[in-house]
Amino acid sequence: NGLIGDNRSDVHTESESSDENLRRVNRNVRNNFSQGDNKIVQASFLWRQRLKKKGRTFSLTGSHKYSDRISDGFLFSDIYFYDPATGDELRHDSIDQYKESYNKTQTSLARLVVTEPLFTKTTLELNYTFNRNAYTSDRKSFDKVNGKYESLNLAFSNNYTMLFYSNTGGAKIQYNGKKLVTNIGTNVGVSNYIQRDSVGKKVNHFKYTNLFPSARFTYRFSTQRSLNINYNGSPQPPSIDQIQPVLQNNDPLNIVLGNPNLEQAFRHNVSVWFNDFKVLTGRSIWLNAGMNITKNAIVQAQSIDSGKRTLQFVNTSGNFNWYSYASYGFKLKKPEINISVDFNARGNRFVNFVNDTLNTSDNNNVGLGLVMYRYKENKYSFNVRGNATKSWQRSSIS
Repeated sequence: NGLIGDNRSDVHTESESSDENLRRVNRNVRNNFSQGDNKIVQASFLWRQRLKKKGRTFSLTGSHKYSDRISDGFLFSDIYFYDPATGDELRHDSIDQYKESYNKTQTSLARLVVTEPLFTKTTLELNYTFNRNAYTSDRKSFDKVNGKYESLNLAFSNNYTMLFYSNTGGAKIQYNGKKLVTNIGTNVGVSNYIQRDSVGKKVNHFKYTNLFPSARFTYRFSTQRSLNINYNGSPQPPSIDQIQPVLQNNDPLNIVLGNPNLEQAFRHNVSVWFNDFKVLTGRSIWLNAGMNITKNAIVQAQSIDSGKRTLQFVNTSGNFNWYSYASYGFKLKKPEINISVDFNARGNRFVNFVNDTLNTSDNNNVGLGLVMYRYKENKYSFNVRGNATKSWQRSSIS
C-alpha cells in the first residue's frame, strides 16, 4: 500500500528572554513557511509453518517501507538584543533565506523465529532479526542578494546520507506448567551507524553491541488469583542527531551541538502484578508496582548566554521513575452496591545540566480514590467517584 500527499505550513513565532531579575535580554520574531509533496510505499509478508513434531514451528516476517519528501520555503527572522540594565537595543540580527529540502528514507526488516520443544512443558525459542535504515538528506539555504535568492549559504546547506543496520539474535526458554509459567532469555545485537557526505566519503562510523535480557514469572494460585513478575533490559544508543547533528538555523536562539563521545544508555524495567477476585462475594484485590532505572542516561547539557541557548547531549546517571497502585473492592448486600477503594503513587527523577551545574528534578504524587457503583443488566447503571491527589516537585536549581 502507499500514500501520496502534500502539505503546507506557515508558522509565526514570537519569543522573549529575560534574566533572573526579569529584565529583557532578547526578543525573536520568526516566520517559517514551507510547502512540500511526500509519498510513502510499504509492503510486508508473513510465513508461518507448523512442522510435524508437536511444538516445532517456523515463522518468517518481513517488511519494507519507502518514503520521500520534497519541500521548499522561506525563513524570516529578526533577533533584537537588549542591555538589561537600561533596556536599550544593542544589536539587531536578521535572516532572510529561501530553503529547499529533499529527504528519502528506506527501511527494511526481516525476522526469523524457530521454536523447538525440549521437554513436555518446556520450549526453546531461537530468533534472528535484521534491520536496515537508509536515510538521505539534501538541504540548501539561499541568502537574498540584490532582491534574489541566489547566494548559497554553505554553513546551512548540507547533503549527506546515513545508513543504520543491525543484526540481532537470541534465545528464550519457556516453561508452561499448570500453575507456573515462566521464561528467561536474552538477545545480542550489533548496530552500525555510517554517515557519508555528498561525495560518498565516510564522515562518521559508530558501532554498538547491544544486550536485551528478559525474564517473566507467573504463578496461578487459583483461577482468579495470580502473581506476575517481569523484567526486561534494553540499550538506548544515541541518535545520529545527538552525535553529529546537521547545522540548522530554523531557531537561531537554540543551537544544538554534537557529542561524538556519547555512550549507550541502558534501561532496566521491573514490574510486579497481583490480583485476587472472589466471584461469589465480589471481593477484589489488585496490586501493581514497577520501577524503571536508566544507567548512563543521555541527557541535555545547556548553557545560556544573553538569552541564547546552546544544547549538547551528555551521559550521566540518576534518572529513574516508579509507580504503584493498590485497590480493594467489595459488595454490600443491602443496599446492593459495589465499593472500591484505591491508592496510587508515582514519581520520577530527571537529571540534566544548566551552565555546567547539575540539576536534579524530582516529581512525586499520591492519590486516594473511592468508587461506588451499581449495575442492573438491561435496566440501569450508575457510579460515583471521588479523588484526592497531592503532588510536589523539587529542583536543585530554582
